[in-house]
Amino acid sequence: MHKKIGVVFLFFSCIWMILIFYLSSQNASQSSSASNVIVNIVIEDFLKEIYENKPLFEQEQMRQIISHVVRKIAHFSEFAILGLFVFLGFYFLLKSKLIIYSLGVGIPIIYAVVDEFHQGFVDGRSPQLFDVLIDSLGAITMVLFITFIISIIEIVKFRRNNSKKNV
Repeated sequence: MHKKIGVVFLFFSCIWMILIFYLSSQNASQSSSASNVIVNIVIEDFLKEIYENKPLFEQEQMRQIISHVVRKIAHFSEFAILGLFVFLGFYFLLKSKLIIYSLGVGIPIIYAVVDEFHQGFVDGRSPQLFDVLIDSLGAITMVLFITFIISIIEIVKFRRNNSKKNV
Protein backbone atom coordinates (compact mmCIF):
# COMPACT_ATOMS: atom_id res chain seq x y z
CA MET A 1 0.00 0.00 0.00
CA HIS A 2 2.76 2.45 0.94
CA LYS A 3 4.52 1.86 -2.36
CA LYS A 4 1.36 2.75 -4.28
CA ILE A 5 1.09 6.00 -2.32
CA GLY A 6 4.72 6.77 -3.17
CA VAL A 7 4.12 6.15 -6.86
CA VAL A 8 1.07 8.43 -6.77
CA PHE A 9 3.12 11.24 -5.20
CA LEU A 10 5.87 10.78 -7.79
CA PHE A 11 3.20 10.91 -10.51
CA PHE A 12 1.97 14.20 -9.01
CA SER A 13 5.61 15.37 -9.03
CA CYS A 14 5.83 14.76 -12.77
CA ILE A 15 2.51 16.51 -13.42
CA TRP A 16 3.66 19.45 -11.27
CA MET A 17 6.97 19.66 -13.18
CA ILE A 18 5.02 19.79 -16.44
CA LEU A 19 2.93 22.65 -15.03
CA ILE A 20 6.08 24.51 -13.97
CA PHE A 21 7.56 23.96 -17.45
CA TYR A 22 4.35 25.27 -19.03
CA LEU A 23 4.35 28.39 -16.83
CA SER A 24 8.03 28.98 -17.59
CA SER A 25 7.31 28.67 -21.32
CA GLN A 26 5.03 31.70 -21.25
CA ASN A 27 6.62 34.79 -22.76
CA ALA A 28 7.15 37.89 -20.66
CA SER A 29 3.79 39.41 -21.62
CA GLN A 30 1.81 36.25 -20.81
CA SER A 31 3.66 35.80 -17.53
CA SER A 32 3.05 39.42 -16.51
CA SER A 33 -0.64 39.13 -17.35
CA ALA A 34 -0.97 36.08 -15.11
CA SER A 35 0.86 37.83 -12.26
CA ASN A 36 -1.20 40.99 -12.70
CA VAL A 37 -4.39 39.07 -11.93
CA ILE A 38 -3.01 38.38 -8.44
CA VAL A 39 -1.54 41.88 -8.11
CA ASN A 40 -4.95 43.39 -8.86
CA ILE A 41 -6.58 41.18 -6.23
CA VAL A 42 -3.99 42.21 -3.63
CA ILE A 43 -4.47 45.89 -4.41
CA GLU A 44 -8.28 45.74 -4.58
CA ASP A 45 -8.82 43.53 -1.54
CA PHE A 46 -6.04 44.60 0.82
CA LEU A 47 -4.47 47.89 -0.22
CA LYS A 48 -7.19 49.82 -2.02
CA GLU A 49 -7.31 52.86 0.29
CA ILE A 50 -3.54 53.19 0.50
CA TYR A 51 -3.15 52.67 -3.26
CA GLU A 52 -5.84 55.14 -4.30
CA ASN A 53 -4.46 57.91 -2.07
CA LYS A 54 -1.04 57.82 -3.74
CA PRO A 55 0.02 59.90 -6.75
CA LEU A 56 0.07 57.98 -10.06
CA PHE A 57 3.86 57.51 -10.14
CA GLU A 58 3.79 56.08 -6.60
CA GLN A 59 0.90 53.81 -7.57
CA GLU A 60 3.02 52.45 -10.40
CA GLN A 61 6.00 51.93 -8.07
CA MET A 62 3.73 50.20 -5.57
CA ARG A 63 2.30 47.99 -8.33
CA GLN A 64 5.83 47.01 -9.45
CA ILE A 65 6.88 46.12 -5.91
CA ILE A 66 3.73 44.05 -5.34
CA SER A 67 4.24 42.33 -8.69
CA HIS A 68 7.83 41.46 -7.78
CA VAL A 69 6.75 40.04 -4.40
CA VAL A 70 3.88 38.06 -5.98
CA ARG A 71 6.26 36.55 -8.54
CA LYS A 72 8.78 35.53 -5.88
CA ILE A 73 6.06 34.02 -3.68
CA ALA A 74 4.87 32.08 -6.74
CA HIS A 75 8.41 30.73 -7.28
CA PHE A 76 8.70 29.74 -3.62
CA SER A 77 5.25 28.10 -3.61
CA GLU A 78 5.68 26.20 -6.88
CA PHE A 79 8.84 24.55 -5.63
CA ALA A 80 7.53 24.03 -2.10
CA ILE A 81 4.73 21.97 -3.65
CA LEU A 82 7.22 20.12 -5.85
CA GLY A 83 9.32 19.43 -2.75
CA LEU A 84 6.22 18.09 -1.00
CA PHE A 85 5.36 15.69 -3.82
CA VAL A 86 8.93 14.46 -4.39
CA PHE A 87 9.71 14.04 -0.70
CA LEU A 88 6.49 12.14 0.05
CA GLY A 89 6.94 10.02 -3.07
CA PHE A 90 10.31 8.78 -1.90
CA TYR A 91 9.25 8.70 1.76
CA PHE A 92 6.71 6.00 0.92
CA LEU A 93 9.02 4.14 -1.48
CA LEU A 94 12.43 4.07 0.20
CA LYS A 95 13.85 3.18 3.61
CA SER A 96 17.04 5.29 3.72
CA LYS A 97 16.32 8.69 5.27
CA LEU A 98 19.51 10.11 3.72
CA ILE A 99 18.36 9.16 0.22
CA ILE A 100 14.79 10.35 0.89
CA TYR A 101 16.00 13.79 2.04
CA SER A 102 18.64 14.03 -0.68
CA LEU A 103 16.11 13.31 -3.41
CA GLY A 104 13.34 15.31 -1.74
CA VAL A 105 15.48 18.44 -1.83
CA GLY A 106 17.87 17.59 -4.67
CA ILE A 107 15.36 16.92 -7.42
CA PRO A 108 13.48 20.23 -6.92
CA ILE A 109 16.77 22.16 -6.78
CA ILE A 110 18.04 20.52 -9.97
CA TYR A 111 14.69 21.21 -11.60
CA ALA A 112 14.90 24.85 -10.48
CA VAL A 113 18.24 25.18 -12.29
CA VAL A 114 16.85 23.49 -15.40
CA ASP A 115 13.73 25.68 -15.24
CA GLU A 116 15.75 28.90 -15.11
CA PHE A 117 18.00 27.68 -17.94
CA HIS A 118 14.86 26.96 -19.98
CA GLN A 119 13.61 30.52 -19.37
CA GLY A 120 16.69 31.79 -21.18
CA PHE A 121 15.12 30.52 -24.40
CA VAL A 122 11.71 32.12 -23.82
CA ASP A 123 10.93 35.48 -25.45
CA GLY A 124 11.34 38.35 -23.00
CA ARG A 125 12.48 36.13 -20.11
CA SER A 126 15.89 35.43 -18.69
CA PRO A 127 17.37 33.03 -16.15
CA GLN A 128 17.79 34.49 -12.68
CA LEU A 129 20.09 32.93 -10.08
CA PHE A 130 17.99 34.59 -7.35
CA ASP A 131 14.95 32.64 -8.58
CA VAL A 132 16.88 29.38 -8.25
CA LEU A 133 17.66 30.38 -4.67
CA ILE A 134 13.99 31.16 -3.93
CA ASP A 135 12.86 27.92 -5.61
CA SER A 136 15.40 25.96 -3.55
CA LEU A 137 14.28 27.64 -0.33
CA GLY A 138 10.70 26.70 -1.14
CA ALA A 139 11.60 23.02 -1.50
CA ILE A 140 13.87 23.02 1.57
CA THR A 141 11.28 24.80 3.71
CA MET A 142 8.58 22.32 2.73
CA VAL A 143 10.80 19.31 3.41
CA LEU A 144 11.66 20.73 6.85
CA PHE A 145 7.98 21.38 7.54
CA ILE A 146 7.01 17.84 6.49
CA THR A 147 9.83 16.46 8.66
CA PHE A 148 8.43 18.39 11.61
CA ILE A 149 4.91 17.05 10.99
CA ILE A 150 6.19 13.46 10.56
CA SER A 151 8.18 13.79 13.79
CA ILE A 152 5.08 14.91 15.69
CA ILE A 153 3.09 12.00 14.25
CA GLU A 154 5.85 9.54 15.25
CA ILE A 155 6.01 10.95 18.79
CA VAL A 156 2.24 10.64 19.18
CA LYS A 157 2.33 7.03 17.88
CA PHE A 158 5.22 6.20 20.22
CA ARG A 159 3.40 7.63 23.23
CA ARG A 160 0.19 5.79 22.35
CA ASN A 161 2.04 2.49 22.01
CA ASN A 162 3.84 3.01 25.32
CA SER A 163 0.64 3.97 27.14
CA LYS A 164 -1.08 0.78 25.83
CA LYS A 165 1.85 -1.32 27.09
CA ASN A 166 1.63 0.24 30.55
CA VAL A 167 -2.08 -0.49 30.92
